[in-house]
Amino acid sequence: MGKAEELHHYLTFHNSIEEINTDLDRVLSVTSDDVKRVANQYLTPRNLTLVIVRAGAAPSSGGSQ
Repeated sequence: MGKAEELHHYLTFHNSIEEINTDLDRVLSVTSDDVKRVANQYLTPRNLTLVIVRAGAAPSSGGSQ
């Protein structure tokens, strides 16, 4: 991304354009323990949606899209 695009992104999607100076540090501060903790919280069998796609299979006779 160019500098102008980066600035536009931060103006549009962030609380402050100053976050452009701290975002990388914030992302790099995430530890593997943080990722494991959040994965254990949200990646549970209760939150599972399983989709099986078979190559070359005909469309099922479900509802229309």
